[in-house]
Amino acid sequence: MTPDPYAPWSWPRSEWERKAVELGRPVYRGRQISWMLSADAGGGYAAYAHAFAPYFGDHIPGKPNIVIRHMPGGGGLRAMNWLFAVAPRDGTTIGLVHSSVPFAPLYRIQGAAFDPRQMGCTVDAYTKALGGSASGLKIGVVKEGFGHPQSEKVVDELVKKAAAKFKELGATVEEVSIPWHLTGMAVWSAIAVEGATWQMMLGNGYGFNWKGLYVTSLVDAHSAWRERADELSDTLKTTILFGKYALNKYRGHYYAKAQNLARKLGAAYDTALAKYDLLLMPTLPLRATKLPDPAGPRMDIINRAFEMLPNTAPFDVTGHPAITLPCGMSEGLPAGMMMIGKHWNESTIYKAADAYEKSHDWKKVTA
Repeated sequence: MTPDPYAPWSWPRSEWERKAVELGRPVYRGRQISWMLSADAGGGYAAYAHAFAPYFGDHIPGKPNIVIRHMPGGGGLRAMNWLFAVAPRDGTTIGLVHSSVPFAPLYRIQGAAFDPRQMGCTVDAYTKALGGSASGLKIGVVKEGFGHPQSEKVVDELVKKAAAKFKELGATVEEVSIPWHLTGMAVWSAIAVEGATWQMMLGNGYGFNWKGLYVTSLVDAHSAWRERADELSDTLKTTILFGKYALNKYRGHYYAKAQNLARKLGAAYDTALAKYDLLLMPTLPLRATKLPDPAGPRMDIINRAFEMLPNTAPFDVTGHPAITLPCGMSEGLPAGMMMIGKHWNESTIYKAADAYEKSHDWKKVTA
């Protein structure tokens, strides 16, 4: 079965969500989603919510039942405090609060008992993971992370030796296939190229329609690239040209499609991570390369910039935590191994990385 293409509304995933994805079932079938409204019944916010709610569930896999609950008080602070401290973090509660409420702590408004920077986050005492053992960990070696057209055989060999070292340390190490990984670079490309053009360049690094501090002097300084575009790198020039072409001709269609596919990509990794604690693959498919000649062919420069990305770019899209470790040498150059973990589970990554580093001298591993 194919994994469910839609990620839940909040992280981390609960057990029923992970199981639903593993079995390929719509995550919200037979479930109820509560809309917690920070206004009482009869006002404008309530009118919007009640007009929208009957149709909202039809657009979520599993067609959950939508229930509107009212929690007025404190200009929205009561509901926001409840969402931060009490609400279940399993994808079944959505907060509909006054637009100014999330910024209450910034303005030191009395009664704001939440930190908007930490909404939906799960933290850990990460240093406690150090000094542990890799024994008992289950590690999936991602088949599609090896053998790219630009991959160097010595890099693949060194990373596979690193996987074998984990087996010596008591971990269960198995090959796992995630075909979606090979599509990850294409998904990232549409998001990165069109997004960078619109947000970073045309939007002067700030973009539009978000609440917060806009540093006007920084906006002005960034906007000056238009008078100095000849100084931009060839890779950035290519990004802008491609991005502008796609935005003008397709008007964001492929950016939107890539964002939708990003959920399928993330679900594919989550399906594998339901079985394994960590995924493992080369960080880059090759060792450090020589800098291209600035006066050389433009395509040499562009190819050199993008040839290193097929394994790392997909996780820029999905947000899975990852770490890179040097795992061996070839002709005086290091190769890197990447380990990827579940969302909010960086501690397992640190535990495995620390155990690996302390187990041997990676510089003596050669290919």
